[in-house]
Amino acid sequence: VEAVVDEYQQAAGSQIRTITAQARSRGLHLLISHQSMSDLKTAAGDLTKAVRDNTNGRVIFSTGDPDTLDEMVKLSGVEARERAKWPV
Repeated sequence: VEAVVDEYQQAAGSQIRTITAQARSRGLHLLISHQSMSDLKTAAGDLTKAVRDNTNGRVIFSTGDPDTLDEMVKLSGVEARERAKWPV
């Protein structure tokens, strides 16, 4: 079974956290999307850890947000030596 959840943070709540955490063991393949890592910090709580811990594939098209870039570098396993200088 496959499910696509666009703008994941808008559907997220206590139930979606449980679904995300148990999906793989139950044979459910989730494809979730969001625009930036800050989208995962919602009124219902911070979903960053749940997404990071329960996903093993990531597609990043581009980002202009330094915090999202730092998170993606960390998830890639590559050691960042110097933070990019962002134009003001």
